[in-house]
Amino acid sequence: QIDGFTFPAGVSIDFTSPAPADGVGRAIVAGYQNYVLSMWAGVLSHGANTGYTNQAAGNALTFVTREVARYRSAGLTVRGTVTYSGTKVTNVYFGTGASLVTCVDAAAFHGVSTETGAKVGPALPARPARYLEEVAEARRSDGTWFVNRSVTYPTASAQGATCR
Repeated sequence: QIDGFTFPAGVSIDFTSPAPADGVGRAIVAGYQNYVLSMWAGVLSHGANTGYTNQAAGNALTFVTREVARYRSAGLTVRGTVTYSGTKVTNVYFGTGASLVTCVDAAAFHGVSTETGAKVGPALPARPARYLEEVAEARRSDGTWFVNRSVTYPTASAQGATCR
């Protein structure tokens, strides 16, 4: 659950990496997880849940806004499991910026018809089913973190090879 949104049966957003030992690392990972959960809440609510606007900025917000718009139609939704693993904070910059990487496996996450339940394609058609996501985060004055940049690398690439 995020921002009052409860994920429906048939949808699983799994974060499998242990939390970092330090408080700053935990807060950075929590910022990323909130970004992910708020994006899928926006998608699954057909745009009614707008919590993602507080969790993303820059090209990350552009990406989320595009995905929410894709699923705005009441006839289309997502089902299945998307897994985020190998998540780690790679750098912290002066306590106000950070970078994080994670492996995303969306091979079992699909766009489906709400009328028939039939798969109509991948949940994220513009991205490969498995990829490395690298994000930049910024810290707000209240200590929470949000994603302001996202780059993806297919597992076939040199950068994404760690997610094979």
